[in-house]
Amino acid sequence: MRQRVQSNPSLAPQAQRLLKTPAPCSFKSDRVVFRVSLLDEEIELKTCPANVVDLQEVTTWLSLYSMYKAGFLWREGGIRDQPAAYVHAMKIIDAAVNQIEREQLEESKKNISVPKGGFR
Repeated sequence: MRQRVQSNPSLAPQAQRLLKTPAPCSFKSDRVVFRVSLLDEEIELKTCPANVVDLQEVTTWLSLYSMYKAGFLWREGGIRDQPAAYVHAMKIIDAAVNQIEREQLEESKKNISVPKGGFR
């Protein structure tokens, strides 16, 4: 899951360079360094997001989401028979995927070139 993460523009240039290094990074700060927004919720981090994310857990949830999108639920029954945490996680992941797809669509629209004189 790709999240939109914005670095704090008021950081010193060397801190900005550290933030661009491949994760996990060892950078920590007393101030907010990253703001992660998802579903109208903003999370402020004082370290690299890779330091607070459990890759194995993320992989598990993404696998569950893939099965969910294919029509397979975690437990037998319908959506009301699923644990609330599972349903909530699927909504969050789905919203993030939809946001990424919208951004990619908007970006691809910017890159479409129309020949001079239009189409024939």
